[in-house]
Amino acid sequence: MKAIIKKIYIGLSVFLGTFFTLAQAVPPPPPQVEASPGPGAPATPIDMYNYVLVIMVPVIIYYFKKKSLGTAKIIN
Repeated sequence: MKAIIKKIYIGLSVFLGTFFTLAQAVPPPPPQVEASPGPGAPATPIDMYNYVLVIMVPVIIYYFKKKSLGTAKIIN
């Protein structure tokens, strides 16, 4: 019974937390500038590392998946 109440409490906390976080007022859009910034602008620093991210994400997923399957114990 405690496990069910704990799951309900965690689920309700997550739901209310995201609800109140997303219920904030939306800020007005920034003023239009004549020349828009090109790639590599200060607002988009992740563009420089896209190729690294594309390579590293599957490697990291494979590593942790293999690690979790290797440490799994079978209970008879």
